[in-house]
Order: sequence, then C-alpha cells, then structure tokens
Amino acid sequence: MYKFPEYEEVNTKHFFRFEKDIIRSGIWAGLPTASKAIFPVIGVHANSEGVAWPSQETIARMAGITPKTVRSGISAMKDFDKIKLSSYINKRGRKSYRYKIDLPTIGKGSDFRFYRSLVESGFWASLTPGEQAVYPVLRTYAYFEPEPYLYYCDEIGIEVPEGITYGEFINEGHYESRQFEIATPEIDVIAEIAGVCTSTARSAICKLESKKMVYVYTEDNDHIYEYEKTREYLVFIRPRYWIVDDEKVVTYAYLNKLNENITHE
Repeated sequence: MYKFPEYEEVNTKHFFRFEKDIIRSGIWAGLPTASKAIFPVIGVHANSEGVAWPSQETIARMAGITPKTVRSGISAMKDFDKIKLSSYINKRGRKSYRYKIDLPTIGKGSDFRFYRSLVESGFWASLTPGEQAVYPVLRTYAYFEPEPYLYYCDEIGIEVPEGITYGEFINEGHYESRQFEIATPEIDVIAEIAGVCTSTARSAICKLESKKMVYVYTEDNDHIYEYEKTREYLVFIRPRYWIVDDEKVVTYAYLNKLNENITHE
C-alpha cells in the first residue's frame, strides 16, 4: 500500500505532460469526478512511452478516493480516447490494468507540466472533487510573460532568483525557477470547462487559494462594483511553500494526516 512521506522526499523534478486539448475540447467537463481524480495520478506514473501500471490501491490513496470509486473512474474512462486500458492477471492472481496515455505532440502551449510532487506528497489527494476539476482548467488557460510575472512577484512578496534575466525565464532550462503562471478566464467559463456549477467553481478557487495553489489578484478600484472588477489568477505550479520544521520540509500529507483519513468520494 502506498504511504505518503512525512518529509519532502518526493520527486520535485519529474512531471506529466497534461494535454490542454483534453480541457479545451470539453472532454474534461464530461468526465465524472472519479475519472478526473485518477487521470493525473495515472499520468505521473507513465513512462516515456505513456505506459503506466499503478495499482488500484495506489491510485485510490494518491487520488484521495476509495478503491471502489477508482474502479468506477476506470470504467468511465474506457470510452476516453486519450487513454487506452488493457487488463492482465498479476503475479498474485489478481486482475490489474495497464494504461497507455496518448502523449501530446511537443509544441509551445500544447500541454502543461503536472508535477509528480503534487501527487506523491498527498496534496492532490487532499483536494475536493471541485478543486481537482478546476485546478487543471486554470493551468490550461494560464500563460507566462516575464514582465507581469516579476511585477506580481514584487506585489505578493516572492523572491526571484538572482541572475536570471527576462529572456532566461522563457527558456526551458529555467522553467523550474517559475512559481506560477497567470490566468484570466471568466468564472462561468471556468465552471463550464471544469464541468461544475459556478458556485462550486468559486468555492474551489477559494479553497485552492487557502492551500497556496492559487492567488486571486483583484483590481483595486473602489469606483466599480465587485462583480465588474478584473480578476487575475496566479496559478502555482507547485504549492507556494512547505512548512519548515527542524530544518526539514514537512509535506502536506504529514500535516493533515492524510494516511488515516482520505475518504473523498
């Protein structure tokens, strides 16, 4: 059985290339919550060929759902053309699944990096179904530009590594230096593409903000109504920070004792 680490011994380098067309095409909105919960978990286990073999128990733990819900999510994905499922009998004589994900064609803007650390640390499992539906949508519609990035870093108190120029921020080699990207979709669009109602989308964004995965920047103008104000979402690629304890970085899983009480349906 998979067990979340107590400290930050998770993989912070490797990632799954989440194809944006899954979101933009409406496929994501049509998937049930169980399938949305397990798809990124399968994705971060995939090798360079897009093949993965995580057990249903591991998927359940990392997705924050029960094994029964995992089976429901797998069944619903059988008609999902971005992933192919095949069953086999493992060494213990139990039925297991092999997953083959269609990897996106490499090209600017075709996918976003869904880091393995989001899953291995227990963070993804801690999210509600609404948060799991909305976060990939925000990542899909997020973009990066050096000048506004540096502006927002200054606004919210994030230090930028010394010696990195505007141009270097765009280069692939310095991608990991970025902490967030900027998204500006309207709330009703977020809800529609995520496959949730508007109130659920709003609630999910508030919860993601409290967990340091989103920062909602609102135009400061007292002369316009609240619903007319411009909102920009700073969507963090990984949690904004971990809590340091005794010179070690404690994971979200440890802080919330997710090993004992992950039961989201």
